[in-house]
Amino acid sequence: MPKGAPAVHLLRMSSVLASSRLPGGCVVENNNFRPAPHFPMGDDTLNLGITSGGRYMDMLLVGDVQYREDGRSETFKYESVSTQGADWVDHRVKNVLELRVENGSPVAFIMVKYKESKNLFGGTSWKETDSMVCR
Repeated sequence: MPKGAPAVHLLRMSSVLASSRLPGGCVVENNNFRPAPHFPMGDDTLNLGITSGGRYMDMLLVGDVQYREDGRSETFKYESVSTQGADWVDHRVKNVLELRVENGSPVAFIMVKYKESKNLFGGTSWKETDSMVCR
């Protein structure tokens, strides 16, 4: 795949998920790509939901996706940090997704992680609160 804007990579990620079975018994339950004109923020979005063994995890990917290709595999990485809460006890949340396709074959690996800041006032220390790995 040629190098391009991050939105191109988000669309490519969605099409890979739509055309492939996930490994490890995982199933894509929601794969809803929306181009930028649908949202005033101006970024493409992908609403993704995955089920594994009766557990469901979802993530809204907005805009920037890191992409790497090495001739044998394609790797997509997404990370977002947001603040959740309505008062002084807001906490920071990090969502991480990694997807790898090898040799143009179906998805070889997908990982979704939810993390929460250990420090209410910021910082770089994170604890994992939930994760799903399909390989």
